[in-house]
Order: sequence, then C-alpha cells, then structure tokens
Amino acid sequence: EAGIVTGSTFQINYRLLGYDVTTLLGIHLKSAKDQNKVIDKLSKINEVTEVYYTTGSFGLMIKVQCKSIKHFHMILSEKIQSITEIQSTESFICLDQPIHRQIKL
Repeated sequence: EAGIVTGSTFQINYRLLGYDVTTLLGIHLKSAKDQNKVIDKLSKINEVTEVYYTTGSFGLMIKVQCKSIKHFHMILSEKIQSITEIQSTESFICLDQPIHRQIKL
C-alpha cells in the first residue's frame, strides 16, 4: 500500500540467450526539450533495456543488450542514431558486471 515494493522481476542471464554484448550509451540531445520524444522512440527498440535522464555531459544514458558487436553496430547506426533529435552518442562496451544488487535496507 505504501508503494515501496512496486513488483517483482526475474533476473535474466542475457549471455545464456546469446546476447553477449552489453553497452552503455551516452546520448547528446539536440535540445533538452526533445527528451520525451527520444525516450518514446528508444522504448520501441527491443535491445534498449534501460534509459536514464541524467545530469552531466549526456542528456540520456541507456543500456543496450546485443548478440554481437555487429548487431550493436546495426542497432546504433540504423535505429538509435537515426533518431533525428539525437545529436551524437558515445559508446561504453561493458566487459563485466562485478556488482549487481539492490540496496540493503
């Protein structure tokens, strides 16, 4: 009732499903007012699994799950960078995820 627990989820091992490449992608928007348009368009790309509206250098930071570098390149060039409200992107390929947890309360 207090809204603290908002649901439950399964933790998916994407690598076992063939998604071997995890990338964090910083996005520079052409204009901050375009954030909702971009978020709406990103939500339609299946490989985009998380989107954060951020402070700092990037307007948005997203997480992308892909099967290979070639697959990531296709998603980046044909889907993400084709969004007209995006000025530029910067990719950070994840090598490992040594910590993945909830905050202990």
